[in-house]
Amino acid sequence: MRKWVYDGTCKHPKRLHINNQMPACASCNINRHAMSLEEFRRLVGGFFTSPNRDSVQYRIAKRYGFIGELTKPVVFYFESWADENQ
Repeated sequence: MRKWVYDGTCKHPKRLHINNQMPACASCNINRHAMSLEEFRRLVGGFFTSPNRDSVQYRIAKRYGFIGELTKPVVFYFESWADENQ
């Protein structure tokens, strides 16, 4: 179902609020399953756990500085967009 009308207005503006937004790309939907937004945020935030645990190549690349890990809060695009456009 299309959310936006051709003139740029929202077809159902009452549905366009932060509580109704979820990550929706195909890979996010596959990983998210039926998780809440906060559960999915924790999952994404922990993605460095498995390479550090399971991959010798990853740990070596990290040790030699070829890979860097950022520890920052997970903020989805629709959340940053909502903050910028209010």
